[in-house]
Amino acid sequence: MNAGGIGTRNLVENQPVLGTIFIAMIKLLRPASWLGMGSLILLSACGPNLAFLAERSRSEAQALQELCGKAKLQADEISRADGFMDESARFQKDGKADAARLASEEAIGWYRVALARDAQGKAEKELAAAESTLTKDKERLATYREILDEMKTMRKK
Repeated sequence: MNAGGIGTRNLVENQPVLGTIFIAMIKLLRPASWLGMGSLILLSACGPNLAFLAERSRSEAQALQELCGKAKLQADEISRADGFMDESARFQKDGKADAARLASEEAIGWYRVALARDAQGKAEKELAAAESTLTKDKERLATYREILDEMKTMRKK
């Protein structure tokens, strides 16, 4: 066991060269700095995936673009999002994966705003219809109560 409490022999049993390097690194570094270095190595492994992230963002933006098209939304947000989609395509064509991802993320945001505003508009219409129905029902209830009161007074006589 090393100072960090990890059994290094089990981790590198079948790879003696790598194991020797690994054991030497652990002996040279204190446990806290070894943990920091390990975290840094794990995080640096995510760096080369920029192209994948750009493509994933672009796919999500395209899916939202289709949703907006099916909903037949005509809003300023849609135009802005479409502009960002065009930029994303240009950046991706130029090999600028990070810029393409950022443009796609902007498009995603604008498409979501457009969809949210559409949902808000529909909800407000439903609310207005429900309030109108409630008002009519209250008026009808008041009329029925008046009739009931008149019938009660007629019975008493």
